[in-house]
Order: sequence, then structure tokens, then C-alpha cells
Amino acid sequence: MNILVIGDSWSSAVRSTPTGDVDHQGWPQIWGLPPQYCQGVSGSTAVEWSQNFSNKLAVAIETPADVLIVSLLGNDFIGAAKGDILTPTLSASDIAHYRAVIEVLKKPRTIVIKYADPFGGANKIVKELLPIVNSGIDTAVQGLSGVEILDTSTFLTSACFTGSMHPNLEGGILIMKALKNLLDIQK
Repeated sequence: MNILVIGDSWSSAVRSTPTGDVDHQGWPQIWGLPPQYCQGVSGSTAVEWSQNFSNKLAVAIETPADVLIVSLLGNDFIGAAKGDILTPTLSASDIAHYRAVIEVLKKPRTIVIKYADPFGGANKIVKELLPIVNSGIDTAVQGLSGVEILDTSTFLTSACFTGSMHPNLEGGILIMKALKNLLDIQK
């Protein structure tokens, strides 16, 4: 089974070590997915993907896969937070761009990842905006057959993060296990 992974840093699997050093051993690498199928780009947005930035969408379209796993809208969410002022402007356009990416890349099995709160509710902005982002993901995939949702908030706690929005090694392992379980992969 070929599994294509696209999206933001959650799909590019950048994680930090306990000392704060960044390495690139996140859940796709822990899983052992071949590099050509790990196409996530840290910092990327749904708008960028839909507009084929750096030819990324075209490459993903040409990559033969049975499963697509997507993590996007996180950076669109970060762009909506300006200091202490909430600007819940995850717009209809952002959601439409996300949906366009899913529609063009959709595989027989497509899994979209919803974000967990890395601060356990302690960060006011994240606490208030994250439900907007996750609701945007729900809205974007509504009515698309064969699209499944992995809601990481059901199993990731603040201990599974680096102190930022990125899952740590434990979080990466839990994401990988949840995806394998969803796909009924035993190994």
C-alpha cells in the first residue's frame, strides 16, 4: 500500500528533541514511509497547496498512492492569530482552498488530520481558534465520499508536544499508531 502524505509541518514531521534541537524524525519517518511519499512542507498553507506552490501539488498529483493523508489549515490558523487579538478569519476562501486540494488529490482512502490543543487550553488564542480550524476541516470535507477524519484531540495531550504546535516523539508515535489503526495496518 502506497501512502502519500502532504500538508504542513505535522505532515512533514518536523519535531523537536527535548533539548529544543529540530530533527526530521516525525511520524512519517517513524513509520518508515518512503521519502518520495513524504511531501509535507513546514509552514505551508491550504492556499499555497491549491495554487501549486513550488510545483508541489503537481508532484503530489503524479505520485501513485492508495492512501492520502493530509494535515493542512494549521498555518492558515496561525495567520488568523494576531497578538492577543482574535481574528477568527479562517475564511470561506481558506476552506475552499483546502477542499480543492483534497478533491484534486483524493485517493481510494483519504484521511485528514484535525489538530489537538498543544497547550491543554492554557493558551487563550489557541483555545479559541483551534475549534474554528477543526470546524473548517469538517466543513471542507463535508460530503466528500471516502474521506475520513483523524481527530488527534482524542488522544494527544499537552505532554505530546514540544511546547509549541508541533508533536514531539511521543506525539508522533501516537499519530502513527492511530493512522495505522484507522487503516487496519498491523505492523
